Amino acid sequence: MTGTPPIQTSDIFERLSKGQFISEDSGSDEVKDLFNIIELENNYEILRDYFQRIGFILEKGSGYYYFSRKETNQILEDKVKRAYKWIDILDFFNTYAKAIDEPFSQGTIFSPSRIFEKSKVNSALQEKLEALKNYQEFATEKPLERIQKLSRYMVKETFFDLTNEYSDEFKVLASYRYLQKLVVSIVIEEEEDETFE
Repeated sequence: MTGTPPIQTSDIFERLSKGQFISEDSGSDEVKDLFNIIELENNYEILRDYFQRIGFILEKGSGYYYFSRKETNQILEDKVKRAYKWIDILDFFNTYAKAIDEPFSQGTIFSPSRIFEKSKVNSALQEKLEALKNYQEFATEKPLERIQKLSRYMVKETFFDLTNEYSDEFKVLASYRYLQKLVVSIVIEEEEDETFE
């Protein structure tokens, strides 16, 4: 598509090239503005073509945007290792959702202390929480601190927003669906591979 990229193209590139997401429901007005700019008229197509020329693929999710790239086998292997971590993280939050009998998805507001309290009476959640300490980012013997580290990590990765620092409350963003789709695609591929063995 021909056209001039918006003047915010460098801001969009700066955020997405760091592996972050641009989500429609971010707590940051700057991120919401970037999302709206991409959504304007033909901007998505113009930006997709523009970034493709420099080796980045602008991907559109449901309420979020991100970059992908064609990668070597070594990079793919590293991504598989990181995917295991994401699977464990999603498994933890899905187990929490089952424990409280409510969905854990876009718009969910939670606090690490509530999750911690639930883990005291739910052995499955406690087990998933214990497994997370195997990852350097969340390595601590204190379960509440581990959940706090995990929640802040998810903010850094742009899947959550810290909505209230005083009460330590977080909100799940639209970009969280990317993780859910990633895990579903991995599980489906594993199941397909098993049927051919």
